Amino acid sequence: MGEVTAPSGRRERKKVETRDALRDAARRLFAEQGVAATSIEQITEAADVSQRTFFRYFESKYDLLLPDLTALFDELEAALAERPRDEHPLTAYEAALIAVMARQAASGQGMTTLISGIDVSDPPVTARLARSFVIWEERLTDLFVARLSGAEAVTGNDQDDDERAEQLALRASVTAGIAVATTRAVVRWARRHPRVPPLARLQAVRSSFALARAGCPL
Repeated sequence: MGEVTAPSGRRERKKVETRDALRDAARRLFAEQGVAATSIEQITEAADVSQRTFFRYFESKYDLLLPDLTALFDELEAALAERPRDEHPLTAYEAALIAVMARQAASGQGMTTLISGIDVSDPPVTARLARSFVIWEERLTDLFVARLSGAEAVTGNDQDDDERAEQLALRASVTAGIAVATTRAVVRWARRHPRVPPLARLQAVRSSFALARAGCPL
C-alpha cells in the first residue's frame, strides 16, 4: 500500500508547492509594480514554472489576488463539523466562522486577506469575489441540508417525506443565504474600517449574526 500512496503524496505536495510559489511570486510583483503592469509571463518566471503550468492552476492573474477560498471553505467546513449536530445551522456557522477567523488572524491569511488585501474597485476582482461567494453559498446549503436532515425523523410516508425534504431544503437555502450575506457584510464593514483590530472584528461577527437572527431591527 505504501508503494502506491507515497508517489501520490509527493504529487499532491508538489501541486501545493507550485500553487504557493505562483501566489507568492504574484504577491511580490503586485506589490512592486501593481496588478495592471504585471503579466502572467513575469509571474511564471518569478515562480520558475511554465505558463502552461500556470493555467493548470489559475484562469488569470486576477485569481491570484484572492485568497484560496476553496481551502478557506474546507477549513470552515471542518470547523462546522465539530459543532454539535443539534445546534441551529446559523449558530453553528457563526461559531465555526469565528474559530477560523481567530486562527487566521495571526497569520494574515484567508479571511484577513479578504478584509485588507484586495482592491475591490477592480472589476475583474469584484467579479471573481462575487462568484466565490456564490460557490460558498452553494456548498454551505448542502452542508445545512445534511445537518438539518440528521435532525429530522423519517415518517415512512413517501409524500410526507418528500414534502418535508422540500421544506428542509428551503430552510437550508435561506439559512445559507443569511449566513453568507452576513459574512459579506462583516468583510465589507472591516474593509471600510481597516484600523479595527482582529478581536473587534470577531465581536463584529457576533453582533452581525445577532442582528440577522433578530431580523435586523433598526
